[in-house]
Amino acid sequence: MKCMKIVTTYSDNCLAKRCPSIHITDDGRVLVQGKRLSSEEKIILDIREHEEVVSFEPAVLRQLLNKFNT
Repeated sequence: MKCMKIVTTYSDNCLAKRCPSIHITDDGRVLVQGKRLSSEEKIILDIREHEEVVSFEPAVLRQLLNKFNT
């Protein structure tokens, strides 16, 4: 089994890497780190059993988009 490597992390001024972030892996996948939604919020979205949804500040996404728009 190949070990996943994080090649880039986009975060809103987070140095400890324990806050909402978007991570890009060496195989091109995008991982999102954030606060889990509550059970009530997940019911509203009709999320499948094997899936998870997180929320994060818009600044994290803006940082990622700015990187690709330059």
